[in-house]
Amino acid sequence: MGRQAFSFENLERVIAEDRHFVFTLALFVAVLVVFLNQVLNLSVVVGAVASVFYFLVGVVFLGRAFFEDEVVLVRFLLGGLVLLVFLGLVGWVVMIVYSLDVWLSVLVLCAVAACCSLLNRVGRSGKRGVA
Repeated sequence: MGRQAFSFENLERVIAEDRHFVFTLALFVAVLVVFLNQVLNLSVVVGAVASVFYFLVGVVFLGRAFFEDEVVLVRFLLGGLVLLVFLGLVGWVVMIVYSLDVWLSVLVLCAVAACCSLLNRVGRSGKRGVA
């Protein structure tokens, strides 16, 4: 067995397959790290790394769910746009119903993470049936 060269396509495939919900769980851990960073004022670097990880995994999930036939870069960019729209919409609804504080911002991140994972799963299972 030869080693495969590292590429974004391979990383994207591994994240999008999400066997055993590893990256979904990692998405929720990133939300927990962001929450703890907000409450305990740990470090800007910790919050930035957790946020970038959250954004990367969410973008890959949504890019694969909605734009599987596109080129990798376009899929990544459009997935990022959809993630930002989801975050904006869910955050807006929470702000209308109540105010957006630390607890509810975590709720928004969790809701969007669950939605990303669910759409990734549904998109993959729908594509398997069509051949």
